[in-house]
Amino acid sequence: MAEALGATAVRLAPGSKAAYHAAAVLSAGGFVALLDAIAELGAAAGLDEAGSLAVYGGLIEQTLGNARALGIRAALTGPMTRVRRRNARSTPRGAGAARPRGAAPLPGRG
Repeated sequence: MAEALGATAVRLAPGSKAAYHAAAVLSAGGFVALLDAIAELGAAAGLDEAGSLAVYGGLIEQTLGNARALGIRAALTGPMTRVRRRNARSTPRGAGAARPRGAAPLPGRG
């Protein structure tokens, strides 16, 4: 049925349905919220909504293409890569990524 709708069929691991749906919400509604934030910042720079989409749309598409081709972490650019490199240098090998006090670990990352 999923393929008939143009979707990708997925077998979910037991107990993972909530995470799957949260990712779906972020990929649709969260993405539109991100576009709205981009348009608001564009407005501060003098662009209307169409202008913001015209200016930043290609960047968004290229970034998604990079993430598909390289993987998400490898697709990070600019300030995000500098922060990642700095954190990697300051984190002892095997210590894992630091997380804010009281934050739950990512699944499978202890």
